[in-house]
Amino acid sequence: MGLVDTPVVIFWGLMLAGIAIVMLLVGGNEALQGLQNLIIVSALPFTFVLFLMLFSFWKDLQTDPIMLRHRYGEEALNQAVKSGVAEHGDDFGLNVRRAEDGTGAGADFDSSDPAYTNWYQRRDEDGQEIEYDYTAFRSSNGHGSSTPDAEGRPEEQEDYARS
Repeated sequence: MGLVDTPVVIFWGLMLAGIAIVMLLVGGNEALQGLQNLIIVSALPFTFVLFLMLFSFWKDLQTDPIMLRHRYGEEALNQAVKSGVAEHGDDFGLNVRRAEDGTGAGADFDSSDPAYTNWYQRRDEDGQEIEYDYTAFRSSNGHGSSTPDAEGRPEEQEDYARS
């Protein structure tokens, strides 16, 4: 069961059951209703904590690399369609090519901005950043695979929990 001591769990389970039995014997259903109301009222502050956690999670997702790529892709597609309709009407196709500086989908987006990249940097036990070679799929501490699969990902998945 992990770090929890089984006798302790049994003790507190029996204590809680004993409290409920004593309250039923002494006060009947009204005493148990009072206990239920007390539990609901004491749980109310926890709902505020949950909402704060939900807000923090939503805010954190705004800088998640997957979300950033998704927004970047949507913006690129929107700009491409607007440009295609403006230049060619309804008869156009999309072609991916390098855009002139300041005119592409990423004109107002800096993907190397530390606000987007620093929070998910890998670090060693001493807190030092671990560099990663994206062409070789290998980090500076030797973890990873140097052979990508057909989709460009490393064949061996690295165990990040140990590194």
